[in-house]
Amino acid sequence: MEHNLKKRDYIIFISVALLYFIFRLFFLNTPPKEMFDEVYYIPASRDYLEFKPDSNWVHPPLAKMIIALFAYITPFLGFMKWRVASAFFGALIVGISYPFAFILFKNRMTSFIAMFLMFFDFMTFAQSGIATLDIFLAGFMALSAFFCCLYIFRSDESKIFPVVLSAIFAGLASACKWSGIFSFFFLIFSLCFLKKIEKENKFFIFRTCFLLLSVYLISFLIPYCYCLFVGDSFTDLYLRFVRILKFQYGGGWTHNYLSDMWQWILMIRPCWYYFNSNNNMFAGINAMGNPFFWWSFLLFFVFSIYRLFKSKDDENSRVLMFLIFGYCFSFVFWKLSNRPGFFYYIYPAVIWMSLISANVLSLLHKRYGNFVIYLYLSVIFISFALYFPILSGIPVDKKYFYSLLFLKSWI
Repeated sequence: MEHNLKKRDYIIFISVALLYFIFRLFFLNTPPKEMFDEVYYIPASRDYLEFKPDSNWVHPPLAKMIIALFAYITPFLGFMKWRVASAFFGALIVGISYPFAFILFKNRMTSFIAMFLMFFDFMTFAQSGIATLDIFLAGFMALSAFFCCLYIFRSDESKIFPVVLSAIFAGLASACKWSGIFSFFFLIFSLCFLKKIEKENKFFIFRTCFLLLSVYLISFLIPYCYCLFVGDSFTDLYLRFVRILKFQYGGGWTHNYLSDMWQWILMIRPCWYYFNSNNNMFAGINAMGNPFFWWSFLLFFVFSIYRLFKSKDDENSRVLMFLIFGYCFSFVFWKLSNRPGFFYYIYPAVIWMSLISANVLSLLHKRYGNFVIYLYLSVIFISFALYFPILSGIPVDKKYFYSLLFLKSWI
């Protein structure tokens, strides 16, 4: 069993990521106008291009800065320029799933399965085609988890560069959306409970946690320097943080797509980003998950917990704990917000879902052979093809449209 990525592995996942980016560009202009929360984030991104104060004060600035940067360097794409950054980060998430899985499982087939699941995940396709914040949040959280994994399972205590990178990306995730702090929580948890530390080095964890907190805060605060550049004072920044905290913790507001966390897990109430009808032809973009992938994952997740309790191998137990807690840490702290949220808030968990599913599928492969893998991945691909019209906004017949939405809450 090989323990290191080879040249061909880099070629594979970089090529697949590039393929995904190109594939996503073909459908990036549907619709050629603002949809869903783009009505907030595109004007806010335009503020950065015009060196104005951010009109979208309820969220940190970095994701909007990235949207503005990509729009600035791709003016030839027309309206698509506002979404090209999302497509890039979608491709990044698809690509990073391969080396992420390889570090954990040291198996190319398992790594390919994880990347395949991310490539044909409905939510990834939807999020990578809209100029909103969650694809950037998920991308930086995935990078933070990847470098955390590299440190926990591959690096010794003296080589702390990966864990510093993990803290940097956790800070950048938080600079996109406050929930990026979940990555920092998971990083500290992994360092304290999953990293093998020499017993005589008693103060190592304390020193490292202090270092990571400092790196995290610096990474989070650097994008806010723009606010000082456009005339805000430090008092203004403080008041901005207070307003954000009150908004996130407060309740009392309503929206047609709000749902509780348990509904996210079961995919009860996905969000429609776009809908249009013309006679008997319907077109829409639904930010949902692949039903077969998402619902089968629930069985895989329970089975992984069972394996953790049954495992007598320390290394296997650490991997399973890393996966299980990584999935939970990616969204469960939304409960701190004291309000319902939207289904796509669970999107940072999808890469963990692909890793856990790939791990279980590789075990099934060992017991039942290639047929299980081919069957599962075929169903994933076929379901993606069937649902593609309502992921990309392609007009379809009304009857076909409704045949895909077999849960009333999906309509």
